[in-house]
Amino acid sequence: MKIILAFLLFLGIALADDDHHYYKKDLTFLQLTDEQKEPVKQILKNYREQVREYKVYEHDLLKQKQSVFLSKNFDASKIERINKNLELKASIIEIDLLSSIHKILNNEQRKKFANYIDEWEIE
Repeated sequence: MKIILAFLLFLGIALADDDHHYYKKDLTFLQLTDEQKEPVKQILKNYREQVREYKVYEHDLLKQKQSVFLSKNFDASKIERINKNLELKASIIEIDLLSSIHKILNNEQRKKFANYIDEWEIE
């Protein structure tokens, strides 16, 4: 039984689609050229820094939401502003990443990347 499972696993790997990737935010399926690798590496480094800053910002805004909720009079417009600010910051980070990546990828790579674009949304 183990031999059959091992064979099926090997067969699955051997016949796997080259465009498939197994890890979220993995770009190996793009088969970047040597000239593309360093700029993409820098873009991803910048993206990770922006996401870290976003998480701190998100935490600060959560504290503000809690304060609004705990106040005697609930102000829905304050919560709405907080949510919009958070959405705007996430959108700016995503647009910056996509714009930077778009400049580096060729048309075929863009098509492949587009299939996984949802992985780059900030949650």
